[in-house]
Amino acid sequence: MRAGLMDRGAWLLCAALVVHSGCGSTPLEVDLVAVDVTGPVTLTVGSPVEFVVTATNNRAERVVWGIGSSSCQLSLFVEGDELELHNIAFRACTVDLAEQGLDPGQTRTEVIAWDGHISVSGLMAALPAGVYQVTAMAGDEFESPQLTVTIVEP
Repeated sequence: MRAGLMDRGAWLLCAALVVHSGCGSTPLEVDLVAVDVTGPVTLTVGSPVEFVVTATNNRAERVVWGIGSSSCQLSLFVEGDELELHNIAFRACTVDLAEQGLDPGQTRTEVIAWDGHISVSGLMAALPAGVYQVTAMAGDEFESPQLTVTIVEP
C-alpha cells in the first residue's frame, strides 16, 4: 500500500513539473519560449554574414527576460572546443532601458551580422579556422539549439 502511494505521489509530482522541465526521458513537446537561430554554416573571417534569431512566446501569459535595449533583445553567442562562450553581436542598439519580453503568441525576430571576430579583453580578435557552435538567447533563460558553423581562412 505504501509503495503504491509513493508511486502515485511521484507521478503527481512529475505531472506537476512536466510543464516546467519534462519527466524521465520524454522531452517537452513545445518550448514555452522557443528560440531559434538560422544562418550560413560556413563563414570567412572578415566577411560578414547574417544570422536570423527568432523567439516565440508559446505561453498564455507575457514573459519577461530582462531590462535593456528595446532594439536588441536577442543575443548571439559562439563557443568551441578551445573557446568559452562569447557574445558575438557587435551592433548598434538603442540606449534605452526597456522591458525585454514577449506577449502571448508574439514572435520577435532580429537579424545579427557577424564576421568571425570576438572581443577579448576589449580588443577585436579573429577566431581561427575551425568548427564552432552558435547559440541564440533571449536573456539568460531561453536559448536555441546550437547551430554548427565552420570558419574558414580568407
